[in-house]
Amino acid sequence: RFGNSFVAIRPFGGKTAEQIQGEWLLRTYLLHHRKNISCYQFWLADQHKEGTPCGPFYATGFLKHDTVINWKQKYIPRLSWYYMQCFKKQLAGYRFVSEKKNNNMIIYEYENAEKKNAMVIWSATQNGSHLKYSTLLAGKKNHTVIVPNNTTEGKISKKPGGRLTITVTELPQIILY
Repeated sequence: RFGNSFVAIRPFGGKTAEQIQGEWLLRTYLLHHRKNISCYQFWLADQHKEGTPCGPFYATGFLKHDTVINWKQKYIPRLSWYYMQCFKKQLAGYRFVSEKKNNNMIIYEYENAEKKNAMVIWSATQNGSHLKYSTLLAGKKNHTVIVPNNTTEGKISKKPGGRLTITVTELPQIILY
């Protein structure tokens, strides 16, 4: 048992349990998005109850219990909520085109109605590893790298030139070009 649960996340690779949970939920979202599945269910909130360990899903969900005000529970967003909002916002209007695998690296390619491209890239490992990746973005001059963080927009870095050079981690990143 870990964290009062048989299925709780054990922190590894210098990351917190909430960071790992966010990565896992994003990967799950991407798998569904790839298959054009729009209806699926995630835990919205934890199963908090004062004075109890609340079972195996106490540490899951997009929200965590903060306090009770006027007999109503108050929740605050977990990191996974921000990660998911970032991806839903940045990939709105894009449809999945293809998947590429290169050792432990996974790349999903997307396109929207205006023929703009997006790429989502991550390392499919579970040890906190990092990979260096570089490629030419065909005929493109500029690109934007978006790394999910504790905002709904993510950390946005605009890059000049058609060469993408990126450190790939277990946290999926969006490249718009």
